[in-house]
Amino acid sequence: MQGHADVIHVPPSGTWGYHGAGVYEAAGTAIGGGPPSPEEACEHLVRSYLAAFGPATPRDVARWAGLQRLGPLKDTLSRMELRRFVDERGRVLLDLPRAPLPDPETPAPPRLVPRFDNLVLSHEDRTRILGDVPVSRIVTKNALVHATILVDGFVSGTWRLERGRVRLEPFARLPRSVSRALKDEAARIEAFAA
Repeated sequence: MQGHADVIHVPPSGTWGYHGAGVYEAAGTAIGGGPPSPEEACEHLVRSYLAAFGPATPRDVARWAGLQRLGPLKDTLSRMELRRFVDERGRVLLDLPRAPLPDPETPAPPRLVPRFDNLVLSHEDRTRILGDVPVSRIVTKNALVHATILVDGFVSGTWRLERGRVRLEPFARLPRSVSRALKDEAARIEAFAA
């Protein structure tokens, strides 16, 4: 049936821990009408991406969405009302018109980011999140993406949950204040996983 009709996955299908057969529903019923036009769908995709990760380049959006061709995306971007910025390398960054921008001096607190997190995967230029860390430190040869430690907004190590305990594996020695903040975050994860 999926080959001849517009359908979508509905819960519990597609949720963590669900291993049964896929559960589908007619898309028109689930979203209240027929599918959007390609232009509307592309604009929704761009707005969703920028709401989470903007400001960003068109190539960042394409990477996240798995788009091979930039033509339709560029057409959509040219029709949208977006803010434009230029980064230190001269690249144009796009963002939603009223999206908040933190002060550049706002500190980014240390965080533990889960495996396969979009934050690590959603940029064409991953140096924006990896800095000098090679991709091979966080992505295995068989494409598994490790859970990462962020310090000052950059990947600074990996972590894993073993028998209910968080194991931190920083790439270098961390300042005491950062270690304390990460231990507090680890405790919250352990409590959640218990």
